[in-house]
Amino acid sequence: MKNKIIYSILFLKGRAGISVDELSSMLSISRNDIIKMINSLELELKKLDWPLVLKENSEGNIRLTISSKTSLELSKKMNKVINVSLSKTLLEVLTIIAYKQPVTKPFIENIKGTSVDYAIFKLLDYKLIISNERATSPGNPKLYVTTPTFLELFDLKSLEDLPKAPKNLDSTEENEDLNETSLFSYENDDLKNKIKNEVQKVKINKGEIIDE
Repeated sequence: MKNKIIYSILFLKGRAGISVDELSSMLSISRNDIIKMINSLELELKKLDWPLVLKENSEGNIRLTISSKTSLELSKKMNKVINVSLSKTLLEVLTIIAYKQPVTKPFIENIKGTSVDYAIFKLLDYKLIISNERATSPGNPKLYVTTPTFLELFDLKSLEDLPKAPKNLDSTEENEDLNETSLFSYENDDLKNKIKNEVQKVKINKGEIIDE
């Protein structure tokens, strides 16, 4: 019965999830018992081969989400297509923002040597970056930083868990090191699938799946 209550709470909390401490306080159950119940629920979901999984987000909250496998199967059965850009430029821009944040568009373009308007637009659309502040430099350009969705997507608890930064990240010369780290490698098929799955879930949740 208690597992069902926790399941219901996680369902209602959605993507934001809920912390172990909050669950403990809400249900008047010890923290250790809550952890045992969560582990039990996780095993139960796996045993029943449910399309849902428990996952810890960047804030340490436990959330209920659709499994990657289910997400792909759902897309195929619905005979829909998801338009996802996974260009090398997009990943390079994401690398610069991740390691140098907060950064402005001019700063990124100074490194890339080309316009990054489209890449910024797509990263914002995928909710991998956000801009809530402006720089004090002339023109007060927007400052971009990564989001909790970015951390979740790359299985990072914090930015401190990022791999070693590419060499010469501030160089204005063509930077061949931008994709050296496996996390942002354009050849990383696992990364491509994770981004596709994440964007796909966002589209499905918003009802924005595009018909073929």
